[in-house]
Amino acid sequence: MFVIGSNVTLGWKYSNATLRPPNKVSICGKFPSGSNMSKNPASLCDWDIAVNISGKLLNYTWDTVRQGAPGVAFSEYKGYLMYLFDSDYGVNNPVPGPGRITPALFWFNLYNSRYSLTNQGVPSGYTPSAAHAVSVRLWAVAAIVALGALGVWV
Repeated sequence: MFVIGSNVTLGWKYSNATLRPPNKVSICGKFPSGSNMSKNPASLCDWDIAVNISGKLLNYTWDTVRQGAPGVAFSEYKGYLMYLFDSDYGVNNPVPGPGRITPALFWFNLYNSRYSLTNQGVPSGYTPSAAHAVSVRLWAVAAIVALGALGVWV
């Protein structure tokens, strides 16, 4: 589940079977079926999240505000789809060739965060760095260690 209006860090890795890693990867999204948000329900992708980024990258930060479908606002819905694929072969090519990646599918949900009380329960004006520190005297530690070495337990 991702919060609408947040930045989402996506990460992936290639398996040992990937003998020919992609030069460029792309990521696209698809609205949930039955949501009536998709302008072309037959298409695998409704919007681009990342296009032709380096295949050497293993993560990407998706800005859900700036990288959504043009003219369509995200809404709380389950069943969004995301595809990661080799840009040279496209999302519609399920078998790009031996040693190459096939389009990866990821299901996700979006929701609006209604949590705004980030400091609930923290007293007004509280500063953690101003709290009193507990100091331990060196002689007390040395005495405990010496008593322990002598077999005397406190």
